[in-house]
Amino acid sequence: MQAAAYSLLRPDLLARIAPLVLGLAAVSAVCYYSLRILFRRTVLVRRLRGFRLGTRGTSELEFTLALPIFLVSILTVIQLTLMIDANLMVDYAAFTAARSAIVWIPHDAGAEGPGIVSESDTSVKRQRIARAALIGCLPISPRLSDIPGFFFSPGNPAPIDPATLGRYYADGVETTRPGHDISYFRLALDVLDRWPYASEYTEVELLGMGGEPATSFPTEGTVTVRVTHRFLMQVPMAGALLGAAFGGRFGYIGPYYIPISSTYTLMLAHS
Repeated sequence: MQAAAYSLLRPDLLARIAPLVLGLAAVSAVCYYSLRILFRRTVLVRRLRGFRLGTRGTSELEFTLALPIFLVSILTVIQLTLMIDANLMVDYAAFTAARSAIVWIPHDAGAEGPGIVSESDTSVKRQRIARAALIGCLPISPRLSDIPGFFFSPGNPAPIDPATLGRYYADGVETTRPGHDISYFRLALDVLDRWPYASEYTEVELLGMGGEPATSFPTEGTVTVRVTHRFLMQVPMAGALLGAAFGGRFGYIGPYYIPISSTYTLMLAHS
């Protein structure tokens, strides 16, 4: 079986990112021109120099009017950049989950025979596939120690086995060389700190050939994995503006988020 290679130049991915890139370019242009206003007087101000009333305080007025626009533009640029990065990470998480699916679905896992995936949350295959997606979403998930606790109470976080932590800690410690400034212990703690949010606010769906949720997959068919992650909008002002327009909010006074979804389809080959 040959699986498709992951590519950042896929038309579906570029179509999702293109509006963000265009928005980033537009906001950058606004930021540039507002910056010019901050440090240069307009033609109208220069013409007012001939009037007897004078132009004292004009520069201060221009600075006061342009500064809020400039600050909001800068914050929006930062937030849009983070959103583009989040789209790429969720897309890659969908790819890794699909790769995990084509490995685990054809196998026999106790009560789940080849080609069968139980709908239960205790499904071994479903947990393995979801774990692959969650690991992909860890870099864009906030640390639990850095976000307000009043809006977040993890219900039943997906389990993280020792092998997963071993990727970041146990194996890393054994291969550490003198002079490498890497603390695998801190990296493992960082994984544990981000895991509850990624587990609580990342949804993984298995879709059949028709695009509907499926529990059985035919031989030589396809499996599509859809990953939806609630990306936390942490940039002041810009995060609230974009989150209110395109996303939702955690509770009544919690921060805003934007749901980012991506799908990836790969071929199955049953053994």
